[in-house]
Amino acid sequence: MAFKGNIKEFSLIDVIQLICQSSKTGILQVETDNFNAKVFIKEGKLIDVKADTETFDFKLGNYLVSRGIISENDLEVYLEKQKKMPIRLGQLLIDDNVVTNETLKKLYTEHIKSNFEKILALEKGKYEFVPSVVEYNTDEVMPISIDSILLDTLKNIDEIKLFKTKIKSLSLIYKKVEKDLYIAVDNKVTSKDEPVVVKKNRVFFNSDAQIVFNFIDGHNTIQKIISKSALDEFYILKIIYLLIENNLIELSTTEKETVQSKKINLVNVLVGLVSFAILVTLTFFVSKKLLSVKLTYNAKFIEYQKERMNEYKSELISISNIYHNNNNYKDLKLFYQNERVFK
Repeated sequence: MAFKGNIKEFSLIDVIQLICQSSKTGILQVETDNFNAKVFIKEGKLIDVKADTETFDFKLGNYLVSRGIISENDLEVYLEKQKKMPIRLGQLLIDDNVVTNETLKKLYTEHIKSNFEKILALEKGKYEFVPSVVEYNTDEVMPISIDSILLDTLKNIDEIKLFKTKIKSLSLIYKKVEKDLYIAVDNKVTSKDEPVVVKKNRVFFNSDAQIVFNFIDGHNTIQKIISKSALDEFYILKIIYLLIENNLIELSTTEKETVQSKKINLVNVLVGLVSFAILVTLTFFVSKKLLSVKLTYNAKFIEYQKERMNEYKSELISISNIYHNNNNYKDLKLFYQNERVFK
């Protein structure tokens, strides 16, 4: 039986728990303002998460290049092979013993978990669960118990809200702070939960934190680092947050100038709009005043012309009377000299 609703009224966590407890099989379709996604569930277990946006894609090649498992040239060769052969990149890598089938499964499982967290973190949108047959590639995907990852997911969602108070956008660019520090990669001192550990002048990274730190060069945006490293977006934000808090990186000069430039441009636009509004207002009132003056002038002129015409008519009548009645040119001459209007 299908059911649907609004995330604000009934959270996706509650929906997922209901599906999981009922051991349902089907597709949970999620629609937001930015993307549409599908969560594939089989007998209450998570199979896959897909969306019509690149941020949900797992770039296996980039993951392997960032860890030095293959070179960028090797990746280009494999991608060319993939174009010519109807086979997945993962299978090509397994065939050439670059990765094992188990390693590939773990990588895809972590990626599916990451995408699942992104879905559960949504605070608005619509959802609909549609019961249907769910098939999957058993060589690459293994069903994930939702109960086993739900607590970690909830913890990560709370953390990401904290990280986003410091990191407002994935388009931000950071650079390293020049310091005389001892930096080392030590997966014993660090962990997944603590990828960056600072002790006095000694900085310890785990392998993932080192990759992120190496990509921070004053040019790469956070979104580009996510793409190049193929690491989970939430995890990268956590690493960057810790780097900022420990004063190991800062917003790049280029980014600051860009932000400042945007502010200046915004101010210029606002000033321009205000100036234009003032100009339009002044033009309106001046035009209105000029129109009023012009109309007043025209009315007076017309009245004056009427008076003159009446005087002309009166004069013509007087001339006509003198000429026709008196037939006296002397009187007409005197009238013309003393009383005439046509001067």
